[in-house]
Amino acid sequence: MDLEGVLIDGEFLVELAKEVGKEREVSELTRLGLEGKLKWEVGLRKRINLLRGVSRRKVESVAKKLKLMKGATKLCDIARELGYEIFVVTGSFEILARKACEKLGINYFASNELVFNCDKLVDVKVKVDSDKARVVAEKLNLNAYDFIVAVGDGANDAKLFELADLKVAFNAKDSLAKKADVVIRRKDLRLLASLLMGIELLKIKAKRKR
Repeated sequence: MDLEGVLIDGEFLVELAKEVGKEREVSELTRLGLEGKLKWEVGLRKRINLLRGVSRRKVESVAKKLKLMKGATKLCDIARELGYEIFVVTGSFEILARKACEKLGINYFASNELVFNCDKLVDVKVKVDSDKARVVAEKLNLNAYDFIVAVGDGANDAKLFELADLKVAFNAKDSLAKKADVVIRRKDLRLLASLLMGIELLKIKAKRKR
């Protein structure tokens, strides 16, 4: 599952850019990356370069301000009740991912890491690139799962979809939505929770017919 735009309502670097007068440039690079019109890793480094020199204090402040997506807590609670393990794989950053996952009770995540020098943002350590499937395969034994759901919103989630039995595009760009089994256009993860409960009900009915 992706983080920004899915479990988090917003894009971290865009919000950070607003604080330093770089919103237009960073928003455009973010859009191009999500639409698959710019290689994601290239766009990430360009955005970080625009934000070099921002203080750690400001970065942490913006991370704290970002809110969970509507229904995020409900989705995670229901998913766990249904027996799902939740794994967040995001091109976002540990400073944001760790806080969100702690709030939602998610034990597993993979993210990138912002690099600071003298408490100033200088670089990014890329651990999660546009091939999220590779990252997931390295972290998890996929053969241990009989049903995998992937949820994303941008072109950098396309590889993740290749692993999934159910591909969900959540408020996604058209490039990803075209590859999805289910497209959710409203910013409300309770809709996804309802979908998972519906799938479980169908499984139960199927077992009864055997």
